[in-house]
Parts: sequence; structure tokens; C-alpha cells
Amino acid sequence: MERDRTEQLLEQLHEQLDDAISKGNRDVARYMYGQIAGALMLALYLRIIDEQEHDRRFNALQDKFYEAF
Repeated sequence: MERDRTEQLLEQLHEQLDDAISKGNRDVARYMYGQIAGALMLALYLRIIDEQEHDRRFNALQDKFYEAF
């Protein structure tokens, strides 16, 4: 159940990040990047995801953000 809610939250955050990137809004994209990174860290601390999954998702987030800007 926690895993499902976490996935839904992350999906919503990624949609907002994608929207900001598509509009070229760097400030909103940077904010969303921070929100997603924080949500991933919280999921790791709460043991909803393991370290390998955290690292994989965080690296994908970094790639998405830094390739866009």
C-alpha cells in the first residue's frame, strides 16, 4: 500500500517536471527536481525502496533534468 502511494506520488511529480521542462521553465523544473529527490530519499529512509532502486531512479532523474537544461 505504501509502495503504491509512493509510486503515484512520484508519477505526479515526474509529470510536473516533464511539463516544466517542456515549457522551458527552469525554476519550476529545478523545484520539481528537488521534490522528486526528496521523495526518493524519504522512500529510501522509510524502506519503501532499497538503495539500488534509489540510486537507479535518482540517476535517471539527474539525466532527465541535466539533459533538458
